[in-house]
Amino acid sequence: MTPFGLARRSPLMSLIDYDISLTGLSVPLFPKPLLQTLNDAIAAQGIEPSAEIKAKFGGFDSLAGKLHKIVHVDQWRKLAYKAITVACDTEEGKPQALKKAFKRSRDKLFTEKYTVQHGDYVWRFFDENKG
Repeated sequence: MTPFGLARRSPLMSLIDYDISLTGLSVPLFPKPLLQTLNDAIAAQGIEPSAEIKAKFGGFDSLAGKLHKIVHVDQWRKLAYKAITVACDTEEGKPQALKKAFKRSRDKLFTEKYTVQHGDYVWRFFDENKG
């Protein structure tokens, strides 16, 4: 039995932080380690957004937005794979499990509006209320 009464953890569950509400229930938040790897990738290899991205997405024209960088999804993936823990029966299955865990987590971050992706580039959402 795992914390909070979860019977078994999936590979994705190892990436999700939990918050105990006042009722004592566990609530999955978002893949926090993956979000940190995006921050790290942007800090290390971030570039200024293209004119197309600036025109299509708001927020880059503000004072804070001018400081925001974007990063190629492959650079983020390299760092993320180091942070993702997956359980596999064989070593041959590990690349596929990592790919699946990354995609699920990346999709969750996008759905929850923590990240934006356009083409091959990704960046943090500008909402000041997001962590």
